[in-house]
Amino acid sequence: MAGKVNGNDIIGIDFQGELFDWLGVRGEGHMRFPDEVDQSRDVKFTLGFEHRFENTLSLRLEQFYQGAGETGNYDYNAAILSENTTFYLPRNYTALGVNYEITPLLLGVAVWLFNNDDSSSLLAL
Repeated sequence: MAGKVNGNDIIGIDFQGELFDWLGVRGEGHMRFPDEVDQSRDVKFTLGFEHRFENTLSLRLEQFYQGAGETGNYDYNAAILSENTTFYLPRNYTALGVNYEITPLLLGVAVWLFNNDDSSSLLAL
């Protein structure tokens, strides 16, 4: 993928497949080359692994990285007050997920989202 968004040049890639006939893998990412001289390049990518067992239990692990993110929550206020237009303030997130088909019409899902930079987390059931 390549293009121009809001005056910035963007190149990106994505992939999806399976390793060893049991581990799903997928990823996507892009690099932004800003139009403004005082801004640096920005890299964002995500990488995920998944396995579905025969009993319908699925496990997922995902990692999200954004180069423009902050490395600690002490920087969040400065990022919010600046012209930072990203929706994600931290630099690194990890997500663990599990889902199970209880019945054909009822699916149980749990996702734990962890911020690697300030150790905050969110659990969704």
